[in-house]
Amino acid sequence: MPIALSVRNGYTYYAIDLGNEFGSIVCGSEPEFEEVEHIASSFDQFLDKIMKNSVNFSLF
Repeated sequence: MPIALSVRNGYTYYAIDLGNEFGSIVCGSEPEFEEVEHIASSFDQFLDKIMKNSVNFSLF
């Protein structure tokens, strides 16, 4: 389920995984939207990483 979308340098997104790693945060981009990078184990951990400036928002 997408939580952040960008079209700055092509389509990129952060999403909550509702599949194998339910509740984890992943990042994907074009051209293979299904191939994702694991970012955090939970939404709370994702927010913590944002506060510590360790999430890459340069794609956005």
